[in-house]
Amino acid sequence: MVDVQFEENYQSGPGGSKPQQIFGVSREPWMIRLLLKLGVRDEKTANYILIGIALLFLGVSAYFFLGSGAETSPEPGDAAAEQPIEPN
Repeated sequence: MVDVQFEENYQSGPGGSKPQQIFGVSREPWMIRLLLKLGVRDEKTANYILIGIALLFLGVSAYFFLGSGAETSPEPGDAAAEQPIEPN
């Protein structure tokens, strides 16, 4: 039989693992790397910031899609809806 050995995953801290590097390229997402360069303390805090940004954009999108739709369509019987269309 061939003796096969596997590398064990190493821990960088409590419950976390360091991103692997394949061919010299880090597998850490570029947004997290950007936040770490901007002064965020650790990867966990950067993840929380990105989740907060995603929730903010989700809320703004829901406001525009759900909140503005009712104001743009005229009600039946509205004066603006009953104006006759003039031929050119």
